[in-house]
Amino acid sequence: MGISNHTKDFNRRSPFSVVFGTEAVLPPEVFFPTLQVESFKEEASERGLCENLNFIKEHRAEAHLQTLVYRKAMTKIYNQKVRPRIVKDGDLVL
Repeated sequence: MGISNHTKDFNRRSPFSVVFGTEAVLPPEVFFPTLQVESFKEEASERGLCENLNFIKEHRAEAHLQTLVYRKAMTKIYNQKVRPRIVKDGDLVL
């Protein structure tokens, strides 16, 4: 529901103007429909959103695969540089 912006309190100001210092202004598209608003098709918009969601899932999967390849390469480089040391009884170690 939210707070109504058009009712005035005892200070004769709307809650919006108290918080933001000005009255809320409606965009002109509400009163004067633009070509974009008139040519809007909800079905095409829904289809576009679904395609966008599929694209995001594919993009996320590709990023995950790249991360796995990077980690594997870093592990290989690290393991090449690190040499195992054999510690015997009586050796002084930190």
